[in-house]
Amino acid sequence: MSPTTQVYTRVRIPRDYHGEPMLYSLITRYQVTVNIAAALLSPQTQDDAWLDLELIGDPDQLNACVAHLQSLNWEILALGPHKPLDEPPPELTPPPVTGEPQRQTRVRVRIPKNACEEPIISGLVSRYGLLVNIKGALLSPGHQEDGWFDLELQGAASQLQAGLAYLKEKGLDVWAEPQGGEDWSV
Repeated sequence: MSPTTQVYTRVRIPRDYHGEPMLYSLITRYQVTVNIAAALLSPQTQDDAWLDLELIGDPDQLNACVAHLQSLNWEILALGPHKPLDEPPPELTPPPVTGEPQRQTRVRVRIPKNACEEPIISGLVSRYGLLVNIKGALLSPGHQEDGWFDLELQGAASQLQAGLAYLKEKGLDVWAEPQGGEDWSV
């Protein structure tokens, strides 16, 4: 078994990729755990977004993951060294296979500053098989304040229910998308 390592990176995401489930692709394609350490993504503006990511996995997978980001023209603004970890990464459980029709829901999630170390998006993808698309995000470096994420979740009804229960189990506040087209972009 290859050693588990982590690497920190800050990436600038071109506005062309706003609305694309890119972290979902990294988690499923490269089998890495992704934790968002800081984020600024506003769907209200056409500005580029940026994310501080903690990537955990096999060194070869991490290198392939970073190379993939670069191939998408995501600008790597900072890339830390690979650091070996003593503990294994969170176990990736294959998502349940279900014949249920796919559904989609939008939620707003408040992540308390004391829960920012938890790889929540990776948990939704790897444990519950949900396609997660970040529509908006605000999480300060150093976690001085609570973070906010507007998420679009796609999966079978049972997967969505389990994923939402997981968020609440982690102590996160979750709101369903309001009716009437209210804009709650972060």
